[in-house]
Amino acid sequence: MEKRMWSHRQALIRERLLLSGADIICIQEADGETFETDFAFMEEAGYQHCLHTKYRFRCATFFKGDKFVLEQDAHKDRTLVTALRSTTGNRILNVVNCHLSGGAAPERRLRQVYEALEQIRKWKDKCFVALEKQRNANRPSPRNILKAEEAFHLQENAGVLVCGDFNSDGDTA
Repeated sequence: MEKRMWSHRQALIRERLLLSGADIICIQEADGETFETDFAFMEEAGYQHCLHTKYRFRCATFFKGDKFVLEQDAHKDRTLVTALRSTTGNRILNVVNCHLSGGAAPERRLRQVYEALEQIRKWKDKCFVALEKQRNANRPSPRNILKAEEAFHLQENAGVLVCGDFNSDGDTA
């Protein structure tokens, strides 16, 4: 019975997560009501986080604060999409943290992943529109154009990581 107690499980989770030394850690089924206390050890270890705003059990993406800055996030149907900029400022990694619907709903799981990836495309498109707006301004500013070009190229060359609990038995999507 002791092994099922949260204090025992939390100690194991803490040990595994911190021993990994990972720059980014994605978890699913974090309790939204107790998240701050359950995972306070992550902040103590130098991690920042983004927690999905919906559902009781949520996705959370942790990232080393000395390695990444959260640029933007989107809270979709059972997916958390984050754009993390490296602290060196020259790379963006888009992370899709999923806890997809279970059961016999492969179409819904595909839609959930599609919506998350579509969000990344929308971020890129928004940067392109901003760039075109600067280029076509009545009095174009070379500095503003350069800034918009840099933002667009960061999104255009961004990496994408899709991870999580896909709730698939291997025979379905």
